Amino acid sequence: MRKFSFYHGFEGEHYELDEFGAPIVKDSAYNAKDKDWIRHDMFLVGNQGYFATVEDFNKVTAAENPTYYDDVVRNYENSLAGTIVNNTYFTSPLETETKDDILLLRSEYQVQCITAKPEEMDAIYDEWIAEAKKAGLDDVIAERTAYFDVVYGN
Repeated sequence: MRKFSFYHGFEGEHYELDEFGAPIVKDSAYNAKDKDWIRHDMFLVGNQGYFATVEDFNKVTAAENPTYYDDVVRNYENSLAGTIVNNTYFTSPLETETKDDILLLRSEYQVQCITAKPEEMDAIYDEWIAEAKKAGLDDVIAERTAYFDVVYGN
């Protein structure tokens, strides 16, 4: 039980049990400040505990990252099925052709955006995006979107 408490904290304060008895994080921002240093920085606990089902583990783990809940669950499910495809592992054909031009634009405009006066930043950014679109950015995005729509069945 101590291991469970070190990792998950205290029921009612850090988590609530769902209908299956799995601890679901109440407030991940609060937990990050109040207790997560114990399990992460000191590494007192090696895992999150033992769950009755894979789904319970996925749900509990994803609840710690509420902004990315669906992504975390999908990644765990895909990894078990052997079908995980991270977006950085796919390069569209057009991306190969336009990458150097788009990266060159980024290196030129990124510094300008960072060093610009606040009132000039939006105009510089808009110019950057317009130039990137001329270089084929929208077409690269369309190719990548089409690919991942097929992979993930969207």
